[in-house]
Amino acid sequence: MNSLIEQLKKIKDVRRSQGRRHPLWLILLVVILGLMMGQLEYRALGDFAKFQQRLFTKHLAIPNYQPPSYSTIRRVMMGVNWLDLIQVFNSWASQLAPLDEESSWLAIDGKSLKSTVEHYFHNHQNFISIISVFCQDNGLVLHLDRIENKHKSEIHQVHDIAMTSGLSNRVFTLDALHCQKKLLI
Repeated sequence: MNSLIEQLKKIKDVRRSQGRRHPLWLILLVVILGLMMGQLEYRALGDFAKFQQRLFTKHLAIPNYQPPSYSTIRRVMMGVNWLDLIQVFNSWASQLAPLDEESSWLAIDGKSLKSTVEHYFHNHQNFISIISVFCQDNGLVLHLDRIENKHKSEIHQVHDIAMTSGLSNRVFTLDALHCQKKLLI
């Protein structure tokens, strides 16, 4: 977990220093751990931060831990640079890949974020999707990527991930979108 904290400290904090009570890395750590525990809303993440105080002080050795409120978490997440966060997450998660390449099955799938849809009633909608590589052996996400629908398709992004993510000699499972002859590697 310390490697995750060290990676999160690399993300630049764009908030004003006035009134800043919590370091950015701590809020991001609360969000990542909360999401891993199934807390999907800001209020639930705020409750997770409050009720897991022992986790942060004793097990993660964070002295003087004061839980951030859900509104602080929301403001930080609205202003965070997602590309930096995804890069840091991928750097950390790449260490979690199982070493036994022959038994590793990786599922790749993309999900669009409903709050990012632009031009909802037009034929040419624009939205943001998150593509994840999920390891079925250990139940962890090993790689994330963000695409904007108007700029790149999921098909091409998944192909790029499979070729450049460093997850070679693995069995990838994909949905029907990727069952095309021209996509054979």
